[in-house]
Amino acid sequence: MVRCLNCMEMYDEKFGVCPRCGFIPGTPPKEAYHLHPGMLLEDRYMIGTVLGFGGFGITYRAWDRILEKMVAIKEYYPNGIVNRIPGKSEVIIYSGERADEFRKGKERFLAEARNMARFSTHPNIVNVYAFFEANQTAYIVMEYLDGISFKQYIKDQGGRVEVKVAVEVALSVLDALKEIHRAKIIHRDISPDNIFICEGGVIKVIDFGAARFSAGDEEKTMSIILKPGYAPPEQYRSKSRQGPWTDIYAVGAVLYRAITGVMPEESVNRMVEDTMKSPRELAPEIPENIDKCIMRAMALNQELRFQNVNQFEEALQSKTVVRDVQSELKKRKAVRGMGVAAACGVIAVASVACFRMYQSRIQEANLKEAEIVVWIPVDTGTDTDTGKKEKQRKEAEDSFQDALKDFETAYPQIRVDVELIDAGEYETRIREAYDSKNMPDLFDSTVLGEPYEASFASLKEVYELLEENEILDEYYSLREYSEQDPELKKMPLSLQMPVIYANTRLYEGSPDSDEFVFTGRESYSCNPRDQAVFSRLFDMEIKDTLGYEAFCDRGTAIYLGDTGDYRMVQRDMAGIYRVIPVDKEAEWYFSNQFSVWEDSSRNEKAAAIRAVYYLLSENAQSAYNVRGLRGLPVNKNMQEQYFEVNTELQELKNCRPKEASESGLQQDQ
Repeated sequence: MVRCLNCMEMYDEKFGVCPRCGFIPGTPPKEAYHLHPGMLLEDRYMIGTVLGFGGFGITYRAWDRILEKMVAIKEYYPNGIVNRIPGKSEVIIYSGERADEFRKGKERFLAEARNMARFSTHPNIVNVYAFFEANQTAYIVMEYLDGISFKQYIKDQGGRVEVKVAVEVALSVLDALKEIHRAKIIHRDISPDNIFICEGGVIKVIDFGAARFSAGDEEKTMSIILKPGYAPPEQYRSKSRQGPWTDIYAVGAVLYRAITGVMPEESVNRMVEDTMKSPRELAPEIPENIDKCIMRAMALNQELRFQNVNQFEEALQSKTVVRDVQSELKKRKAVRGMGVAAACGVIAVASVACFRMYQSRIQEANLKEAEIVVWIPVDTGTDTDTGKKEKQRKEAEDSFQDALKDFETAYPQIRVDVELIDAGEYETRIREAYDSKNMPDLFDSTVLGEPYEASFASLKEVYELLEENEILDEYYSLREYSEQDPELKKMPLSLQMPVIYANTRLYEGSPDSDEFVFTGRESYSCNPRDQAVFSRLFDMEIKDTLGYEAFCDRGTAIYLGDTGDYRMVQRDMAGIYRVIPVDKEAEWYFSNQFSVWEDSSRNEKAAAIRAVYYLLSENAQSAYNVRGLRGLPVNKNMQEQYFEVNTELQELKNCRPKEASESGLQQDQ
């Protein structure tokens, strides 16, 4: 009799194949670097077939020869920094920085094992039997779970499950989290694929790879590990206040996904513009109480969520009355207001006097019916996939349409026709249109300088509106810009700052800017518009004709660019780039400058000028720059939001010039 290395049952070897599962002895593993079935660990665990594998590890079926039972063994095997000779057990660790990366990763892996082992007696947490180091890596021995992930269960049910089933699963997860939180640990990776439904219906929480000690009331630096859709905003920041409410958001998101069939929108996108529909809006049959529970659990403001598991449990079981997010917010404001009523009475008088009527002149002015044509350049990167390019164009169009949404709402009589033009063709197209006197009414004029500006309409009205509403100083450098350019023929919507991007697979040097870039002529490429900037920063002439494509095609390790390149790099180099702020005296310059054609009809020109004013509003700046990633918003409040959402660029906040300077008022041309 021999033991099958797949199902671990005994069978007569004369059959040559397992009659129970069909496994054939000697079948090689799925990947050459996997341990081969039959290998022994610690002279105790006989390795079987692979259950699953990913970027950081491999999980095997195995047979415990002492306990005489099937177990699951997770092996730490981070792709890209280790290797293994097929048929051998020891891993080969790459040298240099990767060796250090492997060591730190192995420490985190063993920390995961220790965290799981602390809760092994809980019925809703996967049981850990042992963990050890061998073959120059590490292993976790766990109970073998026979069943299905909640993610697969939802899929098998047609994409959504009954509310009763989802709530039962959530209550089991919350029971597990209660034990975890009691030990001051947060899981940080609750999602349908980390919830397992065993045969018999027992729910198990698995994968503690992201678990960390709770920060409580303090901000604490934590690694950014998350699943989009299930992670709250604080989890996107390395330094943030995380606690039980962090896991509560994730459980709420799991419920949302399970009963609606819709993946929750990423929390950072909701921070920019929260368009996420409530469960009842998607499925009216969902009970109102469950709807309120989920939306409270998924509140963007962590203070408005349930603060502990007990509160969430009681709410799901209808043991307490649940207020929706807005009602809870109003209640808290009312309570605070009662304590300061007398002071508020005094302040209210001053507030009325200081209140800025943002639309005072806007509402008085009646624009006549008109149709304005708008041209904007769009960069779809170097990808040759037509489908992907079209998707990128659609995203760009959507962000600009959203930027104009308030304008179109205020002036329904104005029709806006937006044409997106490939960035590589835009300069040629706009110059040809100028020569033929067939210009759009509103257009990105960044590439057009003198003598073209003589044919642009004055935008003094925009500055007057900003001044009249006392909001001009809410924009970086616009006052100084208007003083230096009294003709006011262009209006910048964005600012750019120089940034160094590194391909982490090609570059292994110091992050110091000078060493980082100038190790060799062919080690870097540069955005043509940034050559002068970097020449001044590094006090040497930067001559480069390779541009972004060389970096994107892995031809250069370093790319000298700016914040306007961030979206492309993020899209084209996902997972293999690093952002390095320029460790020099910062300078910034305006970009995405818009102008109005002087020879447009009177109605079209008036409407286009008014549209420029609306493009400076916070909503428009958020859509165009924060979500559209066109550059840093000129609006100060939206620039703070930009850095909060794009955490990789947060260090640039320390590089911003405190006051406008001559270099800070350049135009991107």
